[in-house]
Amino acid sequence: MDIRARIGNFFFTLGLAWLFLYLISDLTHQPNFNYLFLGVFCALGGWGLMRRYRTPPEPPQRFVRLKRWRAKRREKRANKKDAGGEKKE
Repeated sequence: MDIRARIGNFFFTLGLAWLFLYLISDLTHQPNFNYLFLGVFCALGGWGLMRRYRTPPEPPQRFVRLKRWRAKRREKRANKKDAGGEKKE
C-alpha cells in the first residue's frame, strides 16, 4: 500500500472521529460547527487520497489450473495448425 493511501486512511479516520464529536456536541445542544467542517473536510480529503493512490487488488486464484489447462490446449492447437498448414514442395 502506498504511503499516500495510508495518509488518506488516517485523515479519513480522523474526519470520522471529528464528525462523531460534532454529533455528540449536537446531542448536548451545544453544537460546535468546527468539528463538523473539519470532519467533512478531512473525511472527503482522506477518502480522495485513499481512492487515488490505492494499489490494485491481486487477481483471484480461482480456476488457475483450468486456465493453465486451457492455455496449453490453445498452444497445442496452434502448433498443430502451424505444422499441418505448411505445404511441402
